[in-house]
Amino acid sequence: MPTHTRVLGTSDLENSQDGTTIYTGSATPNTLAASSVSEFTPLLPQKHGDNRPKHTLSAYKAEAWVLTRYAVPIFGTQILEYSLMMASVISIGHISTEALAASALGSMTAAVSGLSIIHGFASALDSLLPQAWTSERPQNVGLWTQRMVVLISLIIIPILGIWLNAEKILLQLRQEPAIAHLAGVYLRWFSLSLPGQALNIILRRFYQAQGLVHIPTAIMVVIAPINALLCWLLVWGPRPLNIGFIGAPIASAISFNLMAVILSVYARWFIPSTAFHPINRQCFREIGRLFRLGLSGVGQIASEWWSWEFVALAASQLGPIPLAAQSVMLVSSSTAFQTPYSLGMATTVRVGNLLGSGHAQAAKLAAETAIGMSLAVAIILRYSTSNSKIMFLF
Repeated sequence: MPTHTRVLGTSDLENSQDGTTIYTGSATPNTLAASSVSEFTPLLPQKHGDNRPKHTLSAYKAEAWVLTRYAVPIFGTQILEYSLMMASVISIGHISTEALAASALGSMTAAVSGLSIIHGFASALDSLLPQAWTSERPQNVGLWTQRMVVLISLIIIPILGIWLNAEKILLQLRQEPAIAHLAGVYLRWFSLSLPGQALNIILRRFYQAQGLVHIPTAIMVVIAPINALLCWLLVWGPRPLNIGFIGAPIASAISFNLMAVILSVYARWFIPSTAFHPINRQCFREIGRLFRLGLSGVGQIASEWWSWEFVALAASQLGPIPLAAQSVMLVSSSTAFQTPYSLGMATTVRVGNLLGSGHAQAAKLAAETAIGMSLAVAIILRYSTSNSKIMFLF
């Protein structure tokens, strides 16, 4: 029986992109029988086990150092900004117990009805801006920031309505008339700080997405002592400047608005314009999408903030002294909270930048490292916040 031989021609061969040659012609049954290839032979080489790169201890250490460099400036910004509120509470606390209770009730109302909402919607930028910065269109960082400014500008309108009518609302919640009146006065003057606070919350994320986390911290280093000086002058200073109880919220309003102006000027003229986007009609688009993204952040942040503030509302039913004690506890715990919050913000920026540049495994490494660091932070805070001498500051 003659043996048939098949010669491969050019029509039977095809070069793949990686340089390998693929046989595309048809073979006779005798040719297939003579070869080791059958219909059971896999087309692709089999992978045994997980070939993904394993993260070493040195990789975790290096990532922990990167996250620390991100988190420390954010922590500095957060703690210095919160010092604006602490200076107000401490200065009012030395006036009277009723004044401290009223400022605590006013701060609680501001947090529940306004600041938590603004923080929640602004958290949508935590995922949008880092990915935009590492994409092919980094100017979208500025565009999304402008859109958030438009959205928050609409949101603060009903917030201002609540703050300006806070006394009536608190009386409906069966607060003591004297405390409700002082809290209403506090909020009316504190409402002057709302535009500045909203812009600060947004612009911090604008800087963080670009890795410029040190700039808000440096500005806060300047603003914090100015605020402390204003609190002293307006609450305890010489008679022409001493206006008592309302001096604290006025000092906060001046400080927050001054910080917003400096952040805006610095962003426009003193950093590279890579993320800058000209102001045009595009900033009014995608507002609905941004609103939907922000709602999830509102649900997360508001549920966390409100759980604290409703305890203060319950304490207010017991009288001014329990409410004042609750305000001291709330300020102390909120100060301690800035450490894990800063780590979370740093992780969000780091993971967002890595995902935006297509480094999924590095993003996973950053997330795993952050979990370990958060456990270490929790242990440290557990033993460092049990010192009762801190309470004598108030």
